[in-house]
Amino acid sequence: MSLIMEGPENVSEDVRGRLLRRLAALNSAPTDEDLWRELAEVLKSLDDPEFTRGSLRDKLRARRERIALWLTRSGSGVDAVSGLPWSEIARYRVVEDPDFGPVPQYVGSARQLAIRDASEHEHARGQS
Repeated sequence: MSLIMEGPENVSEDVRGRLLRRLAALNSAPTDEDLWRELAEVLKSLDDPEFTRGSLRDKLRARRERIALWLTRSGSGVDAVSGLPWSEIARYRVVEDPDFGPVPQYVGSARQLAIRDASEHEHARGQS
């Protein structure tokens, strides 16, 4: 920590701040819910006309992409295509047909059905 605070003078405040945030993240990694909240804040900022200028908007877009990658990481329980939990998509992997009984569905078909029936909250997350 002292290296960051008292280190070389030619290190910018931006670099020091970024390193401090990364060290803090190692100390207490955010939960998926924390990441969803942060993603919502980033999206809100992107919709704000104040943030339509150059590099800040680009930084917010990069942050949005980074958070989305974290949320859809392998084993996270979230489908990277739809943004829906795999548990929701799994509900549609087998559908009941009146003539044939239970019929297995391809993942793409199950995903479409899950998207169709998703709540407003789930749709908002999926479009993040």
